[in-house]
Amino acid sequence: MKTKIFTDTNWLVAAYLAVTERTEIVERVGRKYEGLAWHITPPVFMETRVAIARESGEAHSAEWKRICGDLSHRLMLEGHWQTLEKEAAKLADRYAPKGNVGTFDLFVLAGALHGDATHFFSFDTGSNLRALAALEKLETIPVLTPDDKQRMGQFR
Repeated sequence: MKTKIFTDTNWLVAAYLAVTERTEIVERVGRKYEGLAWHITPPVFMETRVAIARESGEAHSAEWKRICGDLSHRLMLEGHWQTLEKEAAKLADRYAPKGNVGTFDLFVLAGALHGDATHFFSFDTGSNLRALAALEKLETIPVLTPDDKQRMGQFR
């Protein structure tokens, strides 16, 4: 199966702002998957826009301009809100009765699944997103923590 990478907002912020402890991980993983585009959806793109502006203090910072310049090359924007909503609804039906799922997280995961991702790059350890991605058979990078694995149990 061909590798297809989907990234969430916190991964992009670490990649483009390069001011976090996560930057080294992004760079190391980036070398391993060199030449492969990172796929994102409109919700991730918008949340990244907000996060970059908040962190940089500018609406059109150099980092944001780099992200925009990387669209259709390093970053592939795909999916439509209506399609993502249908996929997120299926995920909500599957997982919401079993545990705490974030609405936005469902949209992020829906984008990865709709885009046939094989890998999911995320630092989001404060929610169940990484656990759900793993349950959906996505290779989650960085590897699952013991907490992520425990979180998976509630959704099985």
